[in-house]
Amino acid sequence: MMVETILEATQKLLGEIGFEAANTTRVAERAGISIGSLYQYFPDRDAIIAELRRRHHTHASATMVKAFADAEDMPLETAVRRLVWAVVDLHRHDPELHRILSEVVPPWVNFESRHTLQADIEAAQQRWLKAISMQISIADINIAGMIFRELVESTIHAAVLHGPSSRVDDTAEEVSRMIIAYLRLGDPAVTTRLAAE
Repeated sequence: MMVETILEATQKLLGEIGFEAANTTRVAERAGISIGSLYQYFPDRDAIIAELRRRHHTHASATMVKAFADAEDMPLETAVRRLVWAVVDLHRHDPELHRILSEVVPPWVNFESRHTLQADIEAAQQRWLKAISMQISIADINIAGMIFRELVESTIHAAVLHGPSSRVDDTAEEVSRMIIAYLRLGDPAVTTRLAAE
């Protein structure tokens, strides 16, 4: 319970006063504990934030790895929408924490956790792209994977955390359509239809 109290206090302070001002003294005050008690669990502020980030990354990684595994047996359109909505759900899970960790906390705090998260998701995505290779027309799945990840993450991040909530569903659908069209761009039927439009 003490660890959870410290983590919760740190998250709130980061959101209220920012990274630089949220030192261990203020965290202890906000948590209602002595600074000595805090140091029994964490050696410094960055260690507390690193634990927040580790938990967040563990949840995100598990969610996306499962989503990609589930998508392997789905038709392309269904799979892409499933994956885009998995990203939406991740951002909606604890939007304030997501905003703080991605926009307030410097990336060097627990870089290892972020690196592991990205590696796990990229590996799951590569397995999915290989599994659906007969449904898509792309020259390089590594480039395609990077475009998919960056486009979906940045657009959904902006829509959920900074846009009106009423537009998130429409945004997710538009992103899904863009990804589907991109993955199928080399398909003669799709190319003919796009040219006609």
